[in-house]
Formats: sequence, structure tokens, C-alpha cells
Amino acid sequence: MREAPTPYGDTVRLDLTGIDPVDHALARRCSVGDLPTRAAATFAGRTALTDDAGSWTYLELEAVSNRFAHGLTAHGIEAEEPVALLSMNCREFVATYFGTAKAGMVSLPINLLSGLDNIEHALTDSGTRILVVHGSLAELVMGAVAAIPAIRTVVVVGGVPDGLEAPADGPALIGWDDLLADDDTNPDTVIGDRQVVQCLYSSGTTSRPKGVLTSHLAVTMAALGNGAVFGLNWGAEASVTVCPLPLFHTAGLNGVLLSAVTMGATVTSCRASTRSNTPTRSPGSTPPTWSACLSCWRPSPTAGTAASTCPRSGSCSTPWPRCPRRCADAWSPRSRTPGWRWPRG
Repeated sequence: MREAPTPYGDTVRLDLTGIDPVDHALARRCSVGDLPTRAAATFAGRTALTDDAGSWTYLELEAVSNRFAHGLTAHGIEAEEPVALLSMNCREFVATYFGTAKAGMVSLPINLLSGLDNIEHALTDSGTRILVVHGSLAELVMGAVAAIPAIRTVVVVGGVPDGLEAPADGPALIGWDDLLADDDTNPDTVIGDRQVVQCLYSSGTTSRPKGVLTSHLAVTMAALGNGAVFGLNWGAEASVTVCPLPLFHTAGLNGVLLSAVTMGATVTSCRASTRSNTPTRSPGSTPPTWSACLSCWRPSPTAGTAASTCPRSGSCSTPWPRCPRRCADAWSPRSRTPGWRWPRG
């Protein structure tokens, strides 16, 4: 028997006889991993994520995230254990984050701009045994993880590059797709709402970076609140937004991505200019990044196009202005870049 308060101040006893404690916990679960589950149930065929390699619908995002969650469990990673993620923006980053949450583990996105010492500190201090790394960074990572004996598995997004082998006494090296399990159902994981879902390390400006732990409840409520504040649509007409900010930072992850998924929006993720193979140095704060942002919106309005004639008018998210170019003009640091102008056309 459990007591529950009523709006009138008294309490009633809830009879849980015959109810499986696991079923009861699942019914009351507040899990970040359930955000794509709800979106897939409502907007199954809607495009959820787009990057420079393709796109996923919400149903596909849910299925891949579930497969990753089951794969982590099958690999021996335990509940509330950190899963480190060293990657630029891509769909696999998102599925890794949600899959980790679904499995009741702690997502540990590593800040690529924090410097080698701080990256090594975060990996060592957290005690993570598994590291998910983007294929373009795999060779560098394999040369560094030898100094972090706790890491026993390195999972490479896009597959293990040709010629890259794991040292005999080093961590196992597997492709991201190889970790995916066949089971694409949502895991029946008992998760407490105050259970930690993510760990983001601070910048370390005054001391060594410290891991900031955030609960499922806090992240879920922030996603709901941000979605409402940004004016994202929920329903038949989807909002379309772009994320030039790095997902390893709370602004891109909690501010843009999770609020968009909560509201069933379509997110275009930028990690580098589509006109060049050179990644931007400071995602979200340089003209090349904003240029890449604009190139993701097709067709792109030319300079001076009125908001009322923008082909995507009505689908941009508030508080951004209706025209993507005006949005970028308003939010980019162009005023701190003398002589710089947006490319025309």
C-alpha cells in the first residue's frame, strides 16, 4: 500500500497488490530516452535529423537508439556507468546519446575544443570503460587512449578506418554499426527521475574541469521549457530548425536538440561547411559555420529577400526571424569580423 496526497490535503492509499514493481516503475518513468519514443509514436514518418550523410525519420531514430541501448547492455556496460562520446555533430551522436539514456547509463559528451589535457582528464576522471569516437578522429584517439587503461572498448562511428588496428594490450576496436543489437524495442529499464543521464565537464577556467551531473527529470523539464520558450510547433505543422552549435555543449545538446525532439521538430545538424572539407575552428561562433548553416537550408534565399517571400517562412522557430539569412545576420558575430560579408546567392 502507498499513500498519495489529494488536492484537498488528505491522502488515499494506493493498492499495488498484484502489480509488478517493474511495470509500476516503467509506467511512472521519467526518462530522456523516452523523448524519441513519444515523438516516434506521434510523428513516425516525419524527418527527425538531417546531416551531411543523410537523414532519419523519428521512427528510424527510435529504432537505432534502441538497438544501441541493447548493444551497450550486451557489451557488458552497466546501469549508471558513463559512455564517453568524442565526436562532431552527426546522427550517430544523437542515437548514442538517446541509446545511453534508454539503457540507464550516463552520456559523457567530450568537448572537442577543451584541449588535449582536459580531454584526457575527462576520460580519466570519469572512469569510463567505453569511448564512442567519430571515424575522422579514430587514429588520433587510438594513439592517446593507451594512457587511459580504464578504456577497454573504442567504438568508431562510420566503421573502423582501413589500416587502423588496436594494439595487442590496448582497447578493443569495433565499428559503431557492429555494436548495434538486432532488438529495436524500447528497453524495459527501471530509471529513477533523479538518476543521472548526462555528465558535461566544465571549461576549467579557474581549476581542473569538473563533471556536471544532470538528472533525467532536469533534462526532460528543460527540453519542455526550451521548446515552449523557443515557440516550436507541436502538431501537424512541424518546426524546422538548424543546429550549428556543437552537440557536446549544453547549448547545442540541451538547448537546441532535445527541445526540438521533444516537440517533434526537424533538425538539420551542421558540423562543417558543405563547400569545404575543412571544419570550422569554433563551431557556432565563426562566419564559416553560419555559412554552412545557411547552405543546409534549400533553397537558400538571396541577400535582401523579404521574410514574406522566404520559401521556409512559417517553419522557422521563434525567436529566430522568419528568414534564415536574417536569423544568421541577427545572431552571428559578424559585427566582430570587420569587412566580412555573407556570400551572395
